[in-house]
Amino acid sequence: ADGIKIAVLDLAFDETHNEIERNVVDSKSFRHDFDGLKIPLKGFGNESIHGTAVSEIIVDVAPKAELYLYTFAAEVEFLDAMDFAMQQNVDLITMSAGWVNYPTDGTSEMTKKVEEAISKGIPFVVSAGNYAETHWEGKYVDFDDNGWHEFAQLDEGISVVATESRVEQQIPFVLYLMWDSPSRTVYDFDLSMTDEEGDVISYSANLQESVNAINFEYVYFTPEEPGTYSLGILYGGDESPDAILEIFSPSDKLEYPVPQGSVSVPTDAKGVISVGAINYYDSRLEPFSSQGPTNRCIQSPSLVAPNAVTTAVYGDTPFFGTSAAAPHVAGMVALMIDKTPQLTPLEILSELVTNTDIFLNHMKN
Repeated sequence: ADGIKIAVLDLAFDETHNEIERNVVDSKSFRHDFDGLKIPLKGFGNESIHGTAVSEIIVDVAPKAELYLYTFAAEVEFLDAMDFAMQQNVDLITMSAGWVNYPTDGTSEMTKKVEEAISKGIPFVVSAGNYAETHWEGKYVDFDDNGWHEFAQLDEGISVVATESRVEQQIPFVLYLMWDSPSRTVYDFDLSMTDEEGDVISYSANLQESVNAINFEYVYFTPEEPGTYSLGILYGGDESPDAILEIFSPSDKLEYPVPQGSVSVPTDAKGVISVGAINYYDSRLEPFSSQGPTNRCIQSPSLVAPNAVTTAVYGDTPFFGTSAAAPHVAGMVALMIDKTPQLTPLEILSELVTNTDIFLNHMKN
């Protein structure tokens, strides 16, 4: 892929790493701290490992690709990085990241920005997410009419576990609730977290008043005691709501996981190439690999690619996740553009989906 320009968006990069330094043409940090100061490209601590490993895989697949490395953390930084990448006339953009605190219904600014790039002829490759085991979705059910949703029979709570090491490391629970009503009725749900004694330790009660408002609640709680905590959904209205509820955790396995619909934003962008993860060793779908459809009924992921691969950056630790799968496909797309420059993003997506098995076999050989 001689001279194919690939913008890679991630949290941080080590542009001097010997696996990628010869390919880096441009780099820029769009991250800022609370004082408005720019955060360096390498970020803090080990933040640069992920983005550097993603870039390394791209170069492994497309050795002559030109890398444009842009860092972001917040949504507005992503939008700025995207605008800048488009101004550089890159041939392709890839990102091994996503958002689970927005619905995949096409309304988020990030999704719209990805669609803008695709409309300008720039393919966008994104990881589908690693949330198949940290997502739940279902209709609101309340057989005993006490306002609390029932996840199974009479179980009104989803369990999440705090181990002793989690308490020591002060790792918080972060859980998001979103919902949608097929009848476009406004419903007001609340999200509650209780400890083993049944005491409420975290609560979220945003007021939902408009049809166009984002239906969103979240709890953020750092456990001080090990044990099993319970997440519940409460509805205070009189009527029986026709609502589809959705819970995401960025990292915690849920008691009743629902893999369907667990893809993250911006897999809902029209024409996006979203990538799930299979284990390179036996080609099995990884249990954590997010599955579609999106909230706007787009099938996702578009295709799957290998993960659990070795990289110089991670050393002896295999690189797991859809984050490792997406750059394999980004490298493939670069090779396709190099061979057939006139291909549109939708034609590339179609070719990939049609010939996925061939591509995967080629990658293994």
